[in-house]
Amino acid sequence: MKELIELARRRCSTIPYRYRVIAVCFDSRGDYLGMASNYYGIKDSKSQNCHAELRALRRWGDKIHKMLLLRFGQGGAIRAIHCCPSCDKVMKKKNIKIILAA
Repeated sequence: MKELIELARRRCSTIPYRYRVIAVCFDSRGDYLGMASNYYGIKDSKSQNCHAELRALRRWGDKIHKMLLLRFGQGGAIRAIHCCPSCDKVMKKKNIKIILAA
């Protein structure tokens, strides 16, 4: 798990946004599926903002059983995080267990 958090920390260092959020996904056996980060579209463009949880769902869909949410500060320190109400609703509907890092 420590290795995954360090990998997420390195990946977050390349995210140009104020909120650097990573969703680390696991399947029902606890095997690592991958990571997804938050994305904010450019103003007046057709691309939309997307939370890390929803980007992960788009990639791995029903394979996800657990999701570790991490938010990193500017210096790489782990910050408190929570799911927004709409993401929380989707995760509950899909029966995905969310693990919040703080």
